Amino acid sequence: MPHWLIVGGGTAGCVLASRLSESAGDHVTLIEAGTERASATPSYLDDLAATGALWDGLVATDGGRVARPYPQGRGLGGSSAVNGGVLSMAHDDPLLPHALVIGEPPGAAELGVIDRALLAAAGDATVAVLARRDGERLSTANTYLAAASGRVNLDVVSGALVDRVLLAGRRAAGVVLADGAAIHADRVVCAAGAVFTPALLLRSGVDTPRLGAGLRDHVGRVIGLTLRHHDDGAVHGLVTGAVLRRGAIEMVTMNHLGTALPGHAALLVGLLVNQRRGAVRPCAGRTDDPTAPPDVDFGQFGDADAVRLAAGVTLAEQLIDTAPFCDIVSEAHVVDGFGGYAHATSTCAMGTVVDEHGAVVGYEELFVADASVLPTLPASGTYLPVVLLAERLARAWRRIP
Repeated sequence: MPHWLIVGGGTAGCVLASRLSESAGDHVTLIEAGTERASATPSYLDDLAATGALWDGLVATDGGRVARPYPQGRGLGGSSAVNGGVLSMAHDDPLLPHALVIGEPPGAAELGVIDRALLAAAGDATVAVLARRDGERLSTANTYLAAASGRVNLDVVSGALVDRVLLAGRRAAGVVLADGAAIHADRVVCAAGAVFTPALLLRSGVDTPRLGAGLRDHVGRVIGLTLRHHDDGAVHGLVTGAVLRRGAIEMVTMNHLGTALPGHAALLVGLLVNQRRGAVRPCAGRTDDPTAPPDVDFGQFGDADAVRLAAGVTLAEQLIDTAPFCDIVSEAHVVDGFGGYAHATSTCAMGTVVDEHGAVVGYEELFVADASVLPTLPASGTYLPVVLLAERLARAWRRIP
């Protein structure tokens, strides 16, 4: 019975654990540094604020500029348990009908004040498709992992931080936890995300060229909005219910900014295609410390991309000047710096660091399956592309003798 060991119970890890354990002849162990999450609330900002929901101390720079917090979900479900859940259903993928994460638009009564303003101001704005079922937000923990609950060949170990992959020469043989305990396995899959997977592999001594390089992310600017009137109860309601996409520009509504900023809202203006490249490395001066957040730098933002993003901000400002927004917004300002997105990809890119089946080049029985293997940045959110990637790789691996 082959023993698969999956490091990371986030978006991809839960999919992999569920699909691989469908084969009764395989034994699967899923290891997650965080813990089981509570049921998702209507506002993902409430979930983000929960203790232990994010990796502490993780920051990112943009070409060496001032560091900013970089949120990455921690706990079963990972970022899928704490993100906005906006899905792009334009994926032409034969596995889409088999995905357990499904899309559902919010009802008219759920839409917030910024949703309604954007839909009225821009005729091509649409109600967002969200990862929900019957109004409940869906993570891969409460879909895929829940579907596998009770399988005797699946072990889920939470609250266990992995220090490094255990290598026998150039063959993966298990992992060593931060407390020194070793767990042996026939095959090791790293699914800790585009930030933590390359840091783990580099800390383990993996020397595949380009490991940790090629870091990508969408770029966004946030326009803060002060509301003329607000409902105290609205800060626990739907955050995002409408989107506008024009070419590479995306606008995403934020009807509120959570309990810390009542009476405030925002529009996130994003550039879905850009040329920026960065890298992830183990923490400088603490390269062997699994508790140290990795060093994350997204690289310089090019002039051509800056022009396109600035045009998106100008478009948003023009929309804010229309009657639907003027009726509800008393003040608007562009927040300094980049922000709003946490869609890191491509640090273990397929075709360079891993092959078409997610196998790490130059090593045996060592695989990667998360956003880090995406060779390019999707022109959409990364939630659904990562789910479909994990579906595809799990199917390929089940054919391994």
